[in-house]
Amino acid sequence: MRPAEIYRTLFCQMYGVRSPAVVLGEIIHWWAIVRDAGLADLTINKQTGYVPDGYFYTTHVEVPSDRAVCVALTDAARHDADWVLYPVVRAVERPEGMRNAGFMAVPWFVEAEYRVREGVDRDLRAQLGKNRHGDLRRASRRAAERYRCEVLGPEQISEENLAAFDRLHQINLSKYGHKHNHLSLAALRLILASPLGAGVRLLLRYPRDGGTPVQAGLNLLDEAGRTMAFVAQGIDRDGVPTGEGQNLYKAWFYDMYQWGTEHGVDTFALGRGAELNKLDVGGNTFYLLENHLAPTRSADTDEVTALRTRLTFQFSDVRAQLTEAVTRRRASSHVVLHW
Repeated sequence: MRPAEIYRTLFCQMYGVRSPAVVLGEIIHWWAIVRDAGLADLTINKQTGYVPDGYFYTTHVEVPSDRAVCVALTDAARHDADWVLYPVVRAVERPEGMRNAGFMAVPWFVEAEYRVREGVDRDLRAQLGKNRHGDLRRASRRAAERYRCEVLGPEQISEENLAAFDRLHQINLSKYGHKHNHLSLAALRLILASPLGAGVRLLLRYPRDGGTPVQAGLNLLDEAGRTMAFVAQGIDRDGVPTGEGQNLYKAWFYDMYQWGTEHGVDTFALGRGAELNKLDVGGNTFYLLENHLAPTRSADTDEVTALRTRLTFQFSDVRAQLTEAVTRRRASSHVVLHW
């Protein structure tokens, strides 16, 4: 089973459908954006979108071939969907074939990567400056004083480990108010049983004086072992003593950078959103991602135009904030923005 087929299965499983045709407003990665943009009342949110690739599980989607676009439009019409939605294509790709097929591009997320250049500590000091680099090292050191950390491969992951991740990830979902769990226990089992399972690396952080994990982080290596994706994490903040300066979120990034580079990783995919936070934990390459939408039948595209206008303005502001932060830190030669 190819990765795209695995992600399609997970997407359909999450939304309880047989094919990847879902009301757009039900898709968690759609709804969060339109809600925060003040566009929750748009009619398009009640219409059905057919998702032919990526399914928001992959950080970004490669530009589809003209043939794939043609098949997607046909399949969407067959499933009585109102729209075809190709999610999270890098804006720098400029896919002419999709435009010619009637797709409209709408800015949707920003993707962050940390690409290793001269080594983790040399890179981070150059990108972040002495103080922020020190914050990451300190977060890792303080975490190690109170907690022991395990990084488990697929052959070491037990049902008990999966349950620990699920409990901690649910805390994170509750924090952000997500109604669907895209990494449920059923999804994790499916991933582990699939060809993707070989790349799973699960970080668990336990109190040194005993007890259940207070942090879990799910990471995924690509087939070549050169790219590691930071997929999701959860922290039981009630289990972390206050007043000790613990920042397990930052420690997760720094610890996995060190673990990853020791095991041949040279690119860390840090996920989408929270751009300034990703900058602060080492992100040095940023891509604007676009959703591409095309109607399957004669349809009013004014609302897509409204979405594009609102979100273009919003992500122009994100770029300005990143540019200002990078310039202020004198890190322009170390951080690249692809818009």
